[in-house]
Amino acid sequence: MKKTLMTICIVLVATLLCAVLIACNPTTPPDDDNNGHNQYEQAKYTVTFNVDSNDFKLTDNVVKDVLSGTSVSRPKNKDGSDVVPIKTGYTFKYWSADGTNEFIFGQTPITKNTTITALYTNNTYELTPHVDKKLVAQKGADGKYTYSIIDSDNQASLGADSKLIVTYNDTDNLDCPKTEKEGDEFLFWFYFDGENKPVRLTEFATSSDAAVKLENKWKITRSIDVYAMFKSTLPKVEVVYCDSLSAATYESVYYPVTESITQEAADKVPAGKAGYTFAKWYYEQTVTENDEEKVVQKDFVFKTDDTTGTTLYQACGLSDYFTPATLRLYAKWTKQITIDSVTSYREVYDLLRKEDPTDGEKKQIAEILEAEITFKSIDFVSSEFEPLFDSDHVFTGTIDGGVYSDDNNLTSQAVISGGKFGSTTDASVFGYVSGTVKNLTFNNVGLVVKKTENKYASLVRIGYVASVLEGKIEHCNINATTTAYGEDYTGQSWLDYGMKAVIFGGIAAEVSGDNQVKDTGMVRDCTVEFGAKFFCESLTFGGVCGSSNSAATLSANKVTVTLEKAHCHDDGQTSNGRSFVKIGGIAGVNGGAISASKVAISVGDLESLDETYFGGVCADNTGRVITTSATASINAKVGGSISQIVCVGGMIGRNEGYILNGYCIVDINVVAQKENGIVAVGGIVGSNFSDKTDSSSSTRTGVSAINLAYSVGSINVSTATLQEGKKIQLYVGGIAGRNNQTKKISNCFTVTDIVVENSTDGVNDIGRMFGKHEKKAEFVTTTMYFARDKKFTLNGETEFEHNEDTQGNSEAAEWFLSSENVKGKFAFDFGENGEWEITEGQYPTLK
Repeated sequence: MKKTLMTICIVLVATLLCAVLIACNPTTPPDDDNNGHNQYEQAKYTVTFNVDSNDFKLTDNVVKDVLSGTSVSRPKNKDGSDVVPIKTGYTFKYWSADGTNEFIFGQTPITKNTTITALYTNNTYELTPHVDKKLVAQKGADGKYTYSIIDSDNQASLGADSKLIVTYNDTDNLDCPKTEKEGDEFLFWFYFDGENKPVRLTEFATSSDAAVKLENKWKITRSIDVYAMFKSTLPKVEVVYCDSLSAATYESVYYPVTESITQEAADKVPAGKAGYTFAKWYYEQTVTENDEEKVVQKDFVFKTDDTTGTTLYQACGLSDYFTPATLRLYAKWTKQITIDSVTSYREVYDLLRKEDPTDGEKKQIAEILEAEITFKSIDFVSSEFEPLFDSDHVFTGTIDGGVYSDDNNLTSQAVISGGKFGSTTDASVFGYVSGTVKNLTFNNVGLVVKKTENKYASLVRIGYVASVLEGKIEHCNINATTTAYGEDYTGQSWLDYGMKAVIFGGIAAEVSGDNQVKDTGMVRDCTVEFGAKFFCESLTFGGVCGSSNSAATLSANKVTVTLEKAHCHDDGQTSNGRSFVKIGGIAGVNGGAISASKVAISVGDLESLDETYFGGVCADNTGRVITTSATASINAKVGGSISQIVCVGGMIGRNEGYILNGYCIVDINVVAQKENGIVAVGGIVGSNFSDKTDSSSSTRTGVSAINLAYSVGSINVSTATLQEGKKIQLYVGGIAGRNNQTKKISNCFTVTDIVVENSTDGVNDIGRMFGKHEKKAEFVTTTMYFARDKKFTLNGETEFEHNEDTQGNSEAAEWFLSSENVKGKFAFDFGENGEWEITEGQYPTLK
């Protein structure tokens, strides 16, 4: 028993000894705390004092090695007094470690590195208001104004309990005084700065405001006098109504500087001036552009019930509401000109081309460029002219060929016929137009492009009415027989003397609008019928315009165009750019809106081995095609490559904009003859493929959207015989040859024969509706239909592999001639105010 007890004691002692040794082992570290101190060492921290002021500096603002759990003392000055921080506009409140609560020195324990910050309260100041004073501005000999205050009977008062209290660095509300003076009202409070200049203190008040907010945060550290500005005490603007054609003045009227004035000023205009009509009021203002000062004319917009118009403050270019000013408003007179013969036309033409005009002639030229020109019928026979207006003399007025009845109804329009119009760079009758041309018929007017040393310019613009349009052309008709542009040279003669880049439009070569200016970049209600041939390096062609920008509008136009030939080949000179073709029934390139238009375009012989776009409405679209139809026929031999694709469509060649409500009747015949070419042909769109980001949430608008549209007719595509191993990539479909739009194509159908011949196996993307659909898994085909009994062959075979799962629903061709079927399956609007109408046994048509 004793031996057992002894053994147990020895074991217990040994165990205790091991535990002690392990605990004392320096190689076993204790746990660290979060501040880098271990559990056997008392933590020390740093305390930093932040005065949060630019006006006061605390020299010894850091206390180090403060033991954990202890506190710190309040900062002291050298004399032992407490530190009281100073901050402009504020009063020190207390110190805080959390930004809210007061730090209790000597009590609050420090348990981590700590910043103790001075907190302040904003000072307040009571202002001394004056409601019975008036500001007087006196102009000195040096042109500068000095200001003073005088007594004024404003019949105004503040409430008995009103106090104007402001808080430093804050935007308080100040009470508004009330005035008993009829028609008067309080506007704002102001004060004088250190240079004795008046400064507006508050925002403008309205008649219903009881208080008005400070204009800016209060930054003054004292109480000041403030003064009430009333409408009746505002400085005045003297408005002088002047004649722009003489030194005469009609009348001077004084208005408050904040005022907008009404059109009653027009009543001060005399009854009229012989040879002129009154146009508008304008004023002159000095502006700085490109570091240079210049005087510009600005239209004065009068106040109406709906608009404020131009304020006198704006027109005078004032920077405050304390300085009187003078504004001269000029009556703008528009010259009236009648052109009724070749002789009167030449008089205007010659004056615009004066090489060294006198001051009087410069004035006449300026009047012509802004004139109201009445154009009578003229047969120019064989007379030759350059375009009437050029880039240095842009027309901004109005040319009107209308014949009017006594009650001002249009009864007929003038006819311009014959003649030859053109220069080395532009061929058109009127050239550069930023104004309006209307009510004219152009009958077999000759357009010619002149050469220099038997060579063409690198770029020419051709259009029957204008070369460049930034204004508006409406109610004009074009009738012309076939005209050839360029020569069908071959070999070295083509390289040396061939026509280079051409932009052609049946109305204007280029149309450019401005979203900020009304009636710009607009062609509407015009009828165009002509023929043409082109032999050039590159061609941008449209029945209405060659190209239009994003703010252009082409609406309600009817076009019939026959292009007998268009042969475009590269001349190998990089300085001339590359060869390409963009042919559209309305526009070659459309960036804006095409709407409510109808076009028939026939291209008999197109040859282009490079980039080629064709569309019955437009060739290259980034804009909008709305409620428009096309009958399109084309016979083309094309090339194409990865960077120069061929896109041929019944409505659009390449579409990165959208189509809404449209149809096309197509007869498309394309021969692809360049190895490694890429050719996309579609009944509605050739290529509906885009990498652009679509920000539109609408399912009917946006990038590559096609809705409420159809195609009927035939598509025939073949390839030239190539060497073994060579290929041409084809995309052919009744809706689009190539497509990557998924959610914005709906309510479409196609009734087209599709025949592809001599095509290389394995490189064909051919489908009833889409040749290739890049995102077919996401595509919804519910409202997409095709005629299953129309021709659909590849190299003579009716059975071949194609993308069936993206082709939509099929019906027999006759099914689409039933109004009941069409109305039941598609969302075409046949209502009284809808865009569509339908007759049994026919396809739907646009109204």
